[in-house]
Amino acid sequence: MTVFTPCPPPLPQLVADAVAERAWPAAVLGVAAADGRVWVSSAGRQRFDEKARAVSPDDLFDLASLTKVVATTTIAMLLHEQGRLQLDAPVTDYLPDFAPAASPEQAAWRRQVTVRHLLAHGAGLPAGRPFHRTHPDVANAAERRALVLATPLTTEPGKNTVYSDLGMMILGEVLTRIANQPLDQLARDMVFTPLQMRDTTFNPSASQRTRCLPTEQKPGSEGDFWQGVVHDENARWLGGVAGHAGLFANVPDLLRFAVMMLQGGQGPAGRFLAPETVTLFTARAGLVAKSSRCLGWDSPGGDCPAAGQDAPPECFGHGGFTGTSLWFNPRTGRAAVLLTNAVHPLRQCKENGLAAWRSRINNIALNHAASSNHERHEKTWGGLKPISVKLFSFNRSGNAVVCCVDWFHSMQTWVFLVICLGEATP
Repeated sequence: MTVFTPCPPPLPQLVADAVAERAWPAAVLGVAAADGRVWVSSAGRQRFDEKARAVSPDDLFDLASLTKVVATTTIAMLLHEQGRLQLDAPVTDYLPDFAPAASPEQAAWRRQVTVRHLLAHGAGLPAGRPFHRTHPDVANAAERRALVLATPLTTEPGKNTVYSDLGMMILGEVLTRIANQPLDQLARDMVFTPLQMRDTTFNPSASQRTRCLPTEQKPGSEGDFWQGVVHDENARWLGGVAGHAGLFANVPDLLRFAVMMLQGGQGPAGRFLAPETVTLFTARAGLVAKSSRCLGWDSPGGDCPAAGQDAPPECFGHGGFTGTSLWFNPRTGRAAVLLTNAVHPLRQCKENGLAAWRSRINNIALNHAASSNHERHEKTWGGLKPISVKLFSFNRSGNAVVCCVDWFHSMQTWVFLVICLGEATP
């Protein structure tokens, strides 16, 4: 049984208002504090259909590019701490098959590309290549991998910042080569299991797919959507596991990850990352002047103020194409996880206000949390606290059973009511 306190107002209403204005069919918002407290609110249904199932905090979302930070970057942080991954080592030290080039200029540039360049999106790679369209019939995994590694550079490394899926795809290959283990297994063993992220996975199982939010309509179909199958076309082409996309998770798992980051790498069972590693990867990389890019992560700047208009420069985070985001404000000690399926039923639906609503919600969750009425009440009511909680238990079929209650309580009453409600849940 998991107990969640709803997010402080006005956040629950904002999430519901965004659904009403069709910014997204469904959303789950999670807020974490550095002391380990978490809040969760949700609104909407899996689809824009009154008969569709209401979204639950237990539901899984296609994280899209949050894969880059939750899986790929975190593995890089761990291998760097272990001394197995050197940030300024040439990529060719780990992947000799990255070296071949069609011209002397390309060969010279490729020898210069470092792991740091890949993490900071400064390797000179293009933003992406449509392998799923240009090479749809390449079935052999080694051939697909070779095509990715052979991507020509467009500029000399370190000269420009271009947000690139390809860089993270190549970094994923670096990590698997170092560890001699597939990326999905590596992420499970090094990240998800130690952080108790039990539902986070690549390629959800058949039983998990019913808990996955649908994303976009499949090409040439009517009423058939990608659900439990990664939305990103190149990730599907690569078998659902890639360094840039493919991960599915729910808000409770990502809150565990967020608390770890807010606590400077402290995991549920002990030290997970060193504080200095967290600081190194979440500060601006400084490879290219005025670039907002950190190592794997991003910081406030550019055309999309995802962390909110009042975000201080030390904020860091990332977003995902499907309508997901994870942002941190170290100054307030807050993290905000916002998971939506804004690309449903079509990716053009992201133009219905996703960016504006995300910025508005994150601005309050991250940058004004300490001054909310909810927090002031918790601190000033002495032995009696106003609490709204959602109790989640799971029956044998894995479905969440929800009971909501509001009350003023002392600690003794809290324990009694939680026990009674837990026993009364079918």
